[in-house]
Amino acid sequence: MPFPAHADRSLNEQAPVRVMLVDDSAVVRGLLRKFIDPVEDIEVVTTAANGEVAVATLKRNPVDIIVLDIEMPVMDGLTAIPLLLEAQPGVKIIMASALTTRNADISLKALKAGASDYVPKPGSGLGNAEEFRRELIEKICTLGRAGARRARPRVAPSPAIAPIRPSPTAVPTPIRKRILSAAPKVVAIGSSTGGPEALTRVLKDIDPAMKLPILITQHMPATFTTILADHLTRDTGREVIEAQAGMTVSAG
Repeated sequence: MPFPAHADRSLNEQAPVRVMLVDDSAVVRGLLRKFIDPVEDIEVVTTAANGEVAVATLKRNPVDIIVLDIEMPVMDGLTAIPLLLEAQPGVKIIMASALTTRNADISLKALKAGASDYVPKPGSGLGNAEEFRRELIEKICTLGRAGARRARPRVAPSPAIAPIRPSPTAVPTPIRKRILSAAPKVVAIGSSTGGPEALTRVLKDIDPAMKLPILITQHMPATFTTILADHLTRDTGREVIEAQAGMTVSAG
């Protein structure tokens, strides 16, 4: 999929991923910019204080990635998603929200509405700010590469913040079926970026007659996994539960 036809950028492999930051807090917008600015292949080109401003700005200034807050005055993130996708089809949206049960539920609804991924904001004291920074940059780079179909340049070092070096671009390979020498006893699925929506599709497509236990590992905070299990149960018709220590794995 090609980049949006930006008038002020050339379509070459060195073009940075263009990012819009949307959050009602000027402090948070400043923090996000501080995290992103040292990364040479990502460029924050614009910011907005709510969803309504973001939609209007996007129509004038296309971007590749939008980092979108959930709770904002005038227009919240969930309301803004379809309008942002209408203003620029194909733009990648990363939801950024505080780690609460309510926001976990809204984040998963946002993924259904068209958001590409989510990242939980660091808590009070910014004790996990470094983990948040790494995850945010990794997702921006991953989704930026997926949208651009190009390799990413190396990250410039910063005296204040350690560099993030995105992993090499994955080359799509065709799916190959393999005949198993013995009948499997369990199905194991691992997923990360884009996983929640992919899991919904996969579980819907699995033959209901298949009663093997299915074990899923999804890279997300514990607060989110509980909500994810509930969403998958409602969306797929399969019983999906969050695993607990000592739980027995059983068919179905």
